[in-house]
Amino acid sequence: FDPWALVQGLKHKSTELGVQFVTGTPMSASRNASSGRVESVAIQEQQSNTTVTRSYPVHQVVNAAGAHCNQLMQLLAKGEGNDAPLVYP
Repeated sequence: FDPWALVQGLKHKSTELGVQFVTGTPMSASRNASSGRVESVAIQEQQSNTTVTRSYPVHQVVNAAGAHCNQLMQLLAKGEGNDAPLVYP
């Protein structure tokens, strides 16, 4: 059994189905004021010798932050201008 091959196969198939993988540091999140759903996430990315912050519109967010998952959930829970609880589908 090769766990690395399994993960790479899942990533490849997910990409074919429209999943976008983003690597970087989450900086902020925007949430819908009425539903509480996360609508976009701003990610700080390293490109060559510069750091760029991009905002990505999202339908769903997968928290794959490992040991840092609590920090990411706190960031998403804050959202911009919304104190409503996060919505979990």
